[in-house]
Amino acid sequence: MEDINGVWNSYHDCVHGRTETDIVLDYLKNFVKMFQYKPHFSFTFMTRLTHDYLEGTYKADNIYLKFFKDMFESDKLKNTVVFFFSDHGMRFGNLRETFVGKLEERLPFMLIVFPPWFIKKYPDIHRNLQINARRLTTPFDIFATLEHILDFNGIEKKEIKQKRSLSLLHEIPEDRTCDDAGILPHWCTCSKIEKLNIQNKTVIKIGNTMVSKINQDLKDSFAVCEKLYLKSIKYALLVIPSDKVLRFKRTRKHVKDRKVIYGDHLKSLFGYQITVQTKPGDAVFEGTLRFDEKRKTYDLVGDVSRINKYGDQSHCIEQHHLKKLCYCKIQP
Repeated sequence: MEDINGVWNSYHDCVHGRTETDIVLDYLKNFVKMFQYKPHFSFTFMTRLTHDYLEGTYKADNIYLKFFKDMFESDKLKNTVVFFFSDHGMRFGNLRETFVGKLEERLPFMLIVFPPWFIKKYPDIHRNLQINARRLTTPFDIFATLEHILDFNGIEKKEIKQKRSLSLLHEIPEDRTCDDAGILPHWCTCSKIEKLNIQNKTVIKIGNTMVSKINQDLKDSFAVCEKLYLKSIKYALLVIPSDKVLRFKRTRKHVKDRKVIYGDHLKSLFGYQITVQTKPGDAVFEGTLRFDEKRKTYDLVGDVSRINKYGDQSHCIEQHHLKKLCYCKIQP
């Protein structure tokens, strides 16, 4: 149905006279009604209105308001936990190229609603949820929370080991770090940020290093893809982890009676988050590099993000991971 032009109106937002979002939510409503008195799980994901067009968000306001109002007022959710969330913010476009856009991409919203009776019956869990709203959490924790709900017996386990996935029904440690949570430095927002001069020689060197890393990924496709060159540096940030992260050496024991051992600062943990524009094609890439003090080199941490649209620029290549990097020698 996706490719049948006669079905869609308003740039694929609507199927005949109804929005796709409204149709999917109506299906979800019928699903919940059908299984209201039986254990059930639904994962419903909709991206049409907002994925490529931030301003489209307003179109969904009344649709979601009506859906949740109907569901709560009809008591269809009285035994249901609702997770209402986004997987990520805008990954490309003018907003994404700003500092606020960087945070938007990395900090999508997550709303969790438990039935009122559950909150009253388990006030300690309610307290934990309120505390965790201001703690470092990830989608891995949502998975652990779902597992906890499946096995929930009303008794809270006191012993929590530091690991990547933590149930939100427990209190998340206040000193949890991005490393604890399995978040790569490029995606971590818990660091001190300093804006750097884009004309600085070190910044330019880092920019060229990142472009070289991109070309390294493209080298086997140079028959059809252009070699890329640094055109300009649009943004550069020095990412400094907290003092405790810089001095952290190890811990003894887990949460109970845990002792943290600190040492000297490790400058090698400093990261450089840089946004560059390349030629040909005017692609805008963002990446985080870290200085290796022993080898005196800048190493890319994680993947490079493409933060502007590439459209048909990479039509000549099929590998998905190279689509965002390649500028085809023959353009349509």
